[in-house]
Amino acid sequence: MTGPGLARGYHNRPDLTADRFVADPFGEPGQRMYRTGDLVRWRSDSTLEYLGRSDFQIKVRGFRIELGEIDSVLMAHPSVYFAATLGHEAPSGETMIASYIQPVEGQTVDDWELRRHLSSRLPAHMVPGAIVVVDRIPVTPVGKLDRKALPTPSFERRTVPYAPPTNDTERTVVDIFEAVLGHEHIGVDDDFFELGGTSIVATRITIELEKRLGMRVPLQSLFLDPTPAGVARAADGMDAHSPDDSSDLLAPMITLRAGSDRAPLFFVHPGIGLSWGYAEFVKHLELDQPVYGLQLPSLSGGPSFDSLTELADDYANRIAAVAPTGPIHLPAGRSAASSHTPWRTVSLGADVT
Repeated sequence: MTGPGLARGYHNRPDLTADRFVADPFGEPGQRMYRTGDLVRWRSDSTLEYLGRSDFQIKVRGFRIELGEIDSVLMAHPSVYFAATLGHEAPSGETMIASYIQPVEGQTVDDWELRRHLSSRLPAHMVPGAIVVVDRIPVTPVGKLDRKALPTPSFERRTVPYAPPTNDTERTVVDIFEAVLGHEHIGVDDDFFELGGTSIVATRITIELEKRLGMRVPLQSLFLDPTPAGVARAADGMDAHSPDDSSDLLAPMITLRAGSDRAPLFFVHPGIGLSWGYAEFVKHLELDQPVYGLQLPSLSGGPSFDSLTELADDYANRIAAVAPTGPIHLPAGRSAASSHTPWRTVSLGADVT
């Protein structure tokens, strides 16, 4: 990978920078390219066929992660002797993380204790969707991990007692959850994301809901209450003939929560270009805090920009259209993580970009 958007290197990692950022044999003198780790082959018809990775990185929810980092955190737990983490295709078709755990002899591994341990040290997208306890991690005759000998993980976890549907809408929503997620016996109180759902799969849920119910249930309903019961309540409270402000799920500006006249909080999308994933964060804010998400304009047929500056200018204009007089809130960086408020307040103008 090369071009004007290429990074300078890894922060404070000159060894990794030298390994991954190499001279570009096809470019001008001094131009570099990035060794991504993706394996492809050049076919006779001049097309490139993707074969996989040369390392153990995988992409989950739009984030590229190194599985060894998860293993390191797991093996730091006193009850874990050895851990091996892999990417698996879940029934929904999405890539999910499964960790295989060999306990320390004489100790019992508690699933929820491990999850608390992981959640305190890793971002949410790196917490495994399945943790499988095995008596011994299988290895090949030469001592390497035997991935083929590991059992198939189950990504169906229930954190609440099973509750059956009580009305037609709940039955319809449960049927859609089971079909899209590839699970059986889903209860109305089961959590969509704990069953392996992602923000991308959530859009498939809303499409099926519109087909079956004849109305478009706002996507944020699924994020704010990700259970069949919650989605059914949202659907039953809607007028099938009323316009839906969230009809364009890929709009450059989405409303994650409408609120009072308080200064609104604006999230900018991660690498995937979508901001719906921030709806989980919204549940932890005060009820009258308005929250908006900026999404990549090109996803909905809008313009593509040649530079980050142009994109930032576009986002500043969209923010000003929502809050023309300011002030506004923007999420704080890591340097402010220890402050009491996880965002900073800015005035409209140069500060926005």
